[in-house]
Amino acid sequence: DDFMKHDSIYDLMLHNTKVLTIERTTGQVTIFKESLVPKDLYLETDYDADLFNNREVFNWWCANRILSLDRKYAKELLNSCGLKQATTDRDRADIALQCKCLSLRDFFWVKQDNDDSKWEKVNLFDNSLSNEVVDIALKGKALSVTNQELIQSDISTDGLFPKAWYREGKDFYLYKGDLNDSVKKEVQASKILKSLGIPVLDYDSVLYKGEKVSVSKCFTNKNLGYVTAENMIVGFAPILEGEGQYVEFVNNRIKLL
Repeated sequence: DDFMKHDSIYDLMLHNTKVLTIERTTGQVTIFKESLVPKDLYLETDYDADLFNNREVFNWWCANRILSLDRKYAKELLNSCGLKQATTDRDRADIALQCKCLSLRDFFWVKQDNDDSKWEKVNLFDNSLSNEVVDIALKGKALSVTNQELIQSDISTDGLFPKAWYREGKDFYLYKGDLNDSVKKEVQASKILKSLGIPVLDYDSVLYKGEKVSVSKCFTNKNLGYVTAENMIVGFAPILEGEGQYVEFVNNRIKLL
């Protein structure tokens, strides 16, 4: 019983700094660095804290660190890695936690409390070394991937279109497949917005194994992440479409309603 209880305790990390600890079964939370808690993660620590909401919010946050099953070839990508095609936040959170909730979008990650891993050894900027999974993510090609490190940077992208992170030296480029003439539209939109003086990413089109894809360079790094506009808006915003749930922004962080 003690082992199982310890096994359900997770630390949310920013680099090697422990931001908070959560007991995933009970929802009990201890916050160590209030100012470092992600904008889209609201967890209560008061004596009358809503522990059920803590559990749900934590699962929701972890689940949003991985790809949506609506994304093209998502099932193929999960199958190739021996991961189940999860449909609930709890199941998707389980997958994300297997990969320590790592992402190229920022430098937050999650580990079990008894895990002595260090940021330098797990972060995707330094330790995602292979492009083997690109064929699965972009083309649905059947491959057997056994090394967990091969998939972490790809399951952390969102959106619906086929896409994959492609590594060239120390740099990452996001390749997006062409659906409904999307590559042409994305490249054109980028050029139009830049001509208007609006700071946007540079998009170009290239061929990947004979197929047209759009490409943009990853603008994040080990010290620069991004927060979506949705997470910064103060007020109310619908999430989890179809489930009738909403979020309230409390102290610049999200609380499920």
